[in-house]
Amino acid sequence: MEKTITAIELGSKKLKLVIGYALGGKVYSVYTLTKPYGPLSPDGRFFDFQKLVDTVASIKELNDPNAKISTRITDCVLCLPPDGVEIFQTKQRTPVISEHGKISPIDIRNLYSLIKNSSSKTSNILVDIVPETYTLDDTRTIKNSPIGDIAHTLILNAKVHLSPEHIYKNYLGVLDRAKVEVKRTVVAPLGAVEYLATLDDTPTNYLLVDIGSDTTSVSLVGKNLLYACKTFNWGGDNITADIAKKFRISMDDAEKYKKIYGIDERQMNFKAPICSDTSGDSGSVHFYKEDLNEIIRNNLNDFSNLLSEQINSLLERQNPELRRLPIVMIGGGSQLKGLVKFLSQKFDNSSLKVVVPSVIGARDATFTNCLGMILVASKYMPMIDDTRNRAEQMIRD
Repeated sequence: MEKTITAIELGSKKLKLVIGYALGGKVYSVYTLTKPYGPLSPDGRFFDFQKLVDTVASIKELNDPNAKISTRITDCVLCLPPDGVEIFQTKQRTPVISEHGKISPIDIRNLYSLIKNSSSKTSNILVDIVPETYTLDDTRTIKNSPIGDIAHTLILNAKVHLSPEHIYKNYLGVLDRAKVEVKRTVVAPLGAVEYLATLDDTPTNYLLVDIGSDTTSVSLVGKNLLYACKTFNWGGDNITADIAKKFRISMDDAEKYKKIYGIDERQMNFKAPICSDTSGDSGSVHFYKEDLNEIIRNNLNDFSNLLSEQINSLLERQNPELRRLPIVMIGGGSQLKGLVKFLSQKFDNSSLKVVVPSVIGARDATFTNCLGMILVASKYMPMIDDTRNRAEQMIRD
């Protein structure tokens, strides 16, 4: 078996973990785990920092007899949320230091150092360098690693990802306090894009919409490369909270009904209530699927308006035709029954679909980003040293 990689994502309500490996451009899962810890603050700061530290620390010793796994987690690839992520294009050149002109890892590190040393005054933190192409002696351009090839000069075209400083420090701080080493940070949409690129039916150019429990991100993807990302405060919990309030039930029960029914347009021969409220003085109040449909549709109207605004902002100064790119949806909120049909009436796109991972052992929307992070860690060289260097002299892509 290939060397395994542990990917960890601190989601809005739970820790998500995938242990897996990449082989032949595909990702394979060895073990998956989720562990709830309650809601995080939507701005990247944490309500209960110590609870997060304790949650991560609790999964360091994995002993699962049912999965026949017993291992200790000492390092990981860590997912950073898309909030405030900036993506820039950069290009750097270096001479190949070997006297025989054979490209080695140190030449790639030199290119990375040039990018990091173009240090910046921005408050955002350089968190990742994603190579796109390498040019050898100004004559030959390749996408894959050039290590072992012969050249006198090497040029790297890459995208750099920057994250707000408070988010970076908060997330890295949790792992540091839990004594788990972070080998690499990956912004969530990059992980998703890398995984989706392994699927045969994913378009090469599309809008990626990741619907979480309290936030949604929309990203522009061109030729399977992440170009830009926007986020807004709306998630599946908006619907759940409305159901709970209007049906006078708990959030857990509201979530259950939302998942069971979604937008239910079936014609029934009889009208049975979904639930009833018997707490009032005037007798029982019954709630039907028509009431649930109305709540969900009203919320999805708000969602579609917000999504449209963010797409317009994302594509500002871009070709108007990009507005009609296919939409690919991921995340737990994308699993709502009837979502695709509803949004298809709102967006004039060539296609709109939901994708759930097909990896054995990880066939759950929860693990999309983690699966992609394993691919990223296998495909691209990490930044090696302190990732807190900042970037400047970049061109917005």
